[in-house]
Amino acid sequence: MTDTTDPTTRPVPTPATPGRSPYGYPLAARPRQWWRGLLAVLGIVAGMVLGQLIAVPITLLVRADPSLDGGLTIGPLSFLAINLSLIVLIPVSLLLSKWLYGSAADLLSVLGRLRWGLMARAALVVVPVWTLIIGIGLLAGVQVPDGPAVWALLLVSVLTTPLQAAGEEMAFRGLLLRATATWAPGRIGLVVGIVVSNLLFALAHFVTDPWMLSYYFIFGASLAVMAWRTGGLEVNILVHAWHNTISFVVGLLTVGSIDALASRNETNPGPAMLLVDALFIGAAAITWVVAHRRGVTRTVLLPDDGRGSRG
Repeated sequence: MTDTTDPTTRPVPTPATPGRSPYGYPLAARPRQWWRGLLAVLGIVAGMVLGQLIAVPITLLVRADPSLDGGLTIGPLSFLAINLSLIVLIPVSLLLSKWLYGSAADLLSVLGRLRWGLMARAALVVVPVWTLIIGIGLLAGVQVPDGPAVWALLLVSVLTTPLQAAGEEMAFRGLLLRATATWAPGRIGLVVGIVVSNLLFALAHFVTDPWMLSYYFIFGASLAVMAWRTGGLEVNILVHAWHNTISFVVGLLTVGSIDALASRNETNPGPAMLLVDALFIGAAAITWVVAHRRGVTRTVLLPDDGRGSRG
């Protein structure tokens, strides 16, 4: 019979117990039948459709009365609708993980929970460094938010963007990375998971410019490496949430809007996007080194019975 025991309920012995093999995040996903990964992909697509259905009433309200958004292309209500459509991926991902793999908790980390201490330690580096790099944009000139709509947009951004980022991480670097990594054995599965889940992540942003597509793929792949090396989603969520939030805040304080979201397909950043790509690649590399040196827990021990390969 297929072993559906939640591996995160077991302690992480050191050194490894003879006869048992360590499986790092995301390779600990069990059972590993290929169709479970396919259902995970379809489930996340359904979750994104559900998110759009939740956002539709708000969008229709704004279209009926544009003054509610203060005349902005993307105002506070529009932005709230966008973020809610992605926040819904949090419960969807947890429910799919429970249904397909027997546990919602091990979606978060190999210990079956969010490691708040790890996130706090990472924040000591991520927050000041990211704020400095993104905050350089403020040199273009800071302006006081003009009107209540911009203030409301700033508030919506700060309150809901971290949850939007968490939704994307749980869906793409949590469920889909782990699910698609089961389509091939061992480290080959890890490569498959990183490539497939982040191709889906890039395509989900509906951009056509190749530089923007590469940005979303490298962004996602770098976060996937962080999840693998740290054994969970904590650092991913922190980096993604702070990157998005500080980017929106800087945009609001310099140009007074985040309307660029609505014109991503008109954006042609060219090779300059490689600078942003390098930021995420560097973050992944630093995470790799620090996690290795500090011995961050990133494995659980599962029976070495041959079921770790494709089933």
